[in-house]
Amino acid sequence: MWLNLAWRLFRHEAKRGELTIILAAIVLSVASVLSLSLFSERLQQALTDKTAQYIAADRVLDSRKPIPVEWRDKAAEMGLNTAKTVYTRSMVFADEDMLLVDLRSVNENYPLVGEVKISEQAFGVGEVTDELPALGETWVESQLMQQLGLALGDQIYVGELALTITKVLSEVPDSGFGLFGSNPKVLMRMEQVTETEVLGAGSRATYSLYLTGDKTQLDDYYEWLEPQMDNELHYWMSVEDDESPIGRSVARAEQYFLLASLLAIVLASVAIAVAAQRYSQRHYDPVAIMKTLGASRKMVQQVYLLQIIFITTLGILIGGAIGFVVQQGVVSLVQEQVSVSLQTWYWGPVWISIFTGVICALLFSLYPLLKLFSIPPLRVLRKDLGSNMSSRIIQFAAAGGAILILMWAYSQNIKISAILFSSGAVLVAALLVVTTGLIWLGRRLGQGRMGAWQLAWARIQRRAMDNSVQLISFSITIMLLLVVLVMRNDMVEQWRDQLPEGTPNYFLANITETQKPMMEEHFASYGVEVKEYYPVIRGRFVAVNDEKISTEVSKEEEDSEEARNRRDSLGREANLT
Repeated sequence: MWLNLAWRLFRHEAKRGELTIILAAIVLSVASVLSLSLFSERLQQALTDKTAQYIAADRVLDSRKPIPVEWRDKAAEMGLNTAKTVYTRSMVFADEDMLLVDLRSVNENYPLVGEVKISEQAFGVGEVTDELPALGETWVESQLMQQLGLALGDQIYVGELALTITKVLSEVPDSGFGLFGSNPKVLMRMEQVTETEVLGAGSRATYSLYLTGDKTQLDDYYEWLEPQMDNELHYWMSVEDDESPIGRSVARAEQYFLLASLLAIVLASVAIAVAAQRYSQRHYDPVAIMKTLGASRKMVQQVYLLQIIFITTLGILIGGAIGFVVQQGVVSLVQEQVSVSLQTWYWGPVWISIFTGVICALLFSLYPLLKLFSIPPLRVLRKDLGSNMSSRIIQFAAAGGAILILMWAYSQNIKISAILFSSGAVLVAALLVVTTGLIWLGRRLGQGRMGAWQLAWARIQRRAMDNSVQLISFSITIMLLLVVLVMRNDMVEQWRDQLPEGTPNYFLANITETQKPMMEEHFASYGVEVKEYYPVIRGRFVAVNDEKISTEVSKEEEDSEEARNRRDSLGREANLT
């Protein structure tokens, strides 16, 4: 009975304005969250796939000692694809000359992700190849051939092994991003690395196991492997973990986008609260009549809660469809820059958009509904009787709780959410005092006279709390929107203004002494002024102002981001000038 009554009432009320406003507000909230979060998920996956090419796999295990055979066998048993490399730095010799190189010995499966490119001449355009150097052969980078005066067919000695140069190595996937002081790369087969005898005692070799496969399989393998790993010897790398700079950047961008969309959600939620208030007030008499005819409080609650459930469900469906279409349009606009896949579906954005719609609809309409449920049957005879609820604590607690929950869901950081919410609460309290004071002052200035202005102020003061809440909500939303718009351009401009006049925008690296006259002549022909050429050397920070720097990270500090940054930024060799 109550279900049929609720549906008939919903069909009737759908023609009135309040439910339409609530529907539009829910649609706006769901569409904005779904479009932003779904696009961010797809963008992050696209960047993750692209980044995987720069580590030549989905996951990489690096070790300072040879990786146990059983670890690789376990990976194959779990259905993962594997490849092995051994990386070290070594001197190569050609006649009387020698040069320090990055020596990479690889097995037949390398690379699992990405491409190796080779050419037939030094500094030529590289072409993709599926092959690897044959036994007794090697591929070297152009820089090595230039500095040692070599050509295809010449021999170089790596330790005790002579190798014939058959191709020029143009690109390998996991070459890294170093610009200064990088050594030329030499690629050879792993089967012959022991013949070089460069992996003896004291060698600084890195043994790598490359892995690709389904994410679940990779996670299961890592769960099996982790207890056996030694933090002093082994390092697990993934483009999806928190250690990936690209992964961190996209994740933070998604959180920023969602927090920015909270502006639209707050505005929509205010519309829900106002519309629900008007809707409830208009149903005071119907509720009183229902109660006089024998309807219980529980039945009234079920009927009107179903109204909110109906409108919320409809709003989520429409908002989801609009959000999906919007993000499809955005993806089509950026596909030329980033290859974003439209084939994969992500349920995370769907759940968070549904969660947003439900939270907005229920918590911002909670107080008006509770007032509606408490209407006494006697109102049928006395129209002056209203709700028994006079305190607005529930309204403020529900609205504030909804905003805090959404902040937490979007930022994934309770500390940031608490700081933002607390500062916002202080701001709202200050604005409430100011708004109430302005309403009271306007009323006082209009006393003693009668006119449209005085009547308007009287009506505003009669509903001072409701008007103050609405005014504060719109003011904060507009203010935050302006802050976002200003920060978008202002932060970059302020950073640029702090740079000295004439700060370089472009840099050239690896210029040899013989190239300097040609470079100077080239720059002069285009009117480019070059004040000085700077040498670049490899070094390590050991002290600052005679105070020694500690770069060691204990096992207890391993999870500390500050400790890892100290180790990674100061503990490694740096390029100095």
